[in-house]
Amino acid sequence: MRTKSPNIMRRILEQHGEGHLIIVLRTIVESSGNESALAAAAVLSVSDLVLAHPKWPEHGLAWIEAFDAIDLLDLTRKARANRKAAPKRAAMAAMLYERLSLIFDPPSKPRKFKHSRATPRYALLKHPAAAV
Repeated sequence: MRTKSPNIMRRILEQHGEGHLIIVLRTIVESSGNESALAAAAVLSVSDLVLAHPKWPEHGLAWIEAFDAIDLLDLTRKARANRKAAPKRAAMAAMLYERLSLIFDPPSKPRKFKHSRATPRYALLKHPAAAV
């Protein structure tokens, strides 16, 4: 449980305070299987998520249990593989949001859409003669 990113920890502490850093670190090290995920991208992405959704960690044990189902090292590998498209930190934060929002901010009832009888736009692309 050693970090390779002491400067990251110091920066988070200076910018957001001790309480924030404690939540971030406890989230990682107290969730099953993530004890060794103290690399910069994981720490920063969890920090970003806590900052963006401060009510989520207030769920206490449910917050940590949600991370039990998330493999931060696997998310790090996926983010690294896609780093040409998105920085690791941002990619990991997005993947975490995708998983955690279903638990802590579930979508409301799906809206029912009315179907239009008008010709769909894609139909015009498939049949250019029809557009004339």
